[in-house]
Amino acid sequence: MSEVTNRVDEVYNKYINLIEKVNETESIYHYTSPSGFLGILDNKALWFTDSDFLNDSSESEYFHDTFSSVIPKGNGFYINKSFEFKSYFISSLHANAYHDGKMTYERKREFRYLASFSTDGDNLSLWNYYTKTPTKVGYNFGINLKPFINSIIIDSGQRLMHGKVIYDRKVQESILSNMIEEYTAIYKLLSYTYQRNYLFEKLEDNIVYFSMFMKNEAFASENEYRIAIITISDLGKQDVLFRENGGIFIPFIEKPFDINSINRIGISPTNRSKFAEQSIQKLKIEREIDAEVFLSEIPLRY
Repeated sequence: MSEVTNRVDEVYNKYINLIEKVNETESIYHYTSPSGFLGILDNKALWFTDSDFLNDSSESEYFHDTFSSVIPKGNGFYINKSFEFKSYFISSLHANAYHDGKMTYERKREFRYLASFSTDGDNLSLWNYYTKTPTKVGYNFGINLKPFINSIIIDSGQRLMHGKVIYDRKVQESILSNMIEEYTAIYKLLSYTYQRNYLFEKLEDNIVYFSMFMKNEAFASENEYRIAIITISDLGKQDVLFRENGGIFIPFIEKPFDINSINRIGISPTNRSKFAEQSIQKLKIEREIDAEVFLSEIPLRY
């Protein structure tokens, strides 16, 4: 199987590596409310939210629609019907992980937990989202990605991925269509079930990966950079926590990190910028954080 494995692995690695990363000199920013900011510093930990419970509830459906749109086209080449069905089925599973509060399929599953950052440290749409509290003040912190990633402990059965979100629909379709074409070309040459099973394992992993890093272009202004922790689990109990949001219980996992990886702290547009900055400077001293503090340059409109 080594030759088949090598060919499948080559395609798999090609598409895993398509997600763009920031370089080591760039910062990425996590926007949050004042209470969220303080909680992160006090606990020296970040929450990674179950991807089935993100703020954009249509995200998984969007990816499934995008993926399924390239299956029938096939870029003009013939797609084996069993390959087409299995590929579509895989996409459907990850788009509809839950139905009426229950799992839709009995199998080991990859649970995806995401933490959202942005490559933009002064983003109006993100400030607007995190300043809906009565204080109308929000914060972000910039991190140096490499020491941040290196400080996160990955447990057995987990893996960490990160990269920039892709928003352009044409680019998304091109990537997925080309990926299907390359896997299909290999699939046509396979004679044994175990070979096909290996191919679909890798294809499914690619699909899961892209499902986390492709979003509707309506969100492009956020310039999102995602850090994902994937946990392979059976359907038994998991070590997850829950928080309440609007009457809904949101599952998440908590990961400690080195707060020395924080290199910038941003303050939203606010008419209380002087007091906000003073409080952050005091907080820096007490928490022994060596980070630059900056004020948003976006004009205040309220």
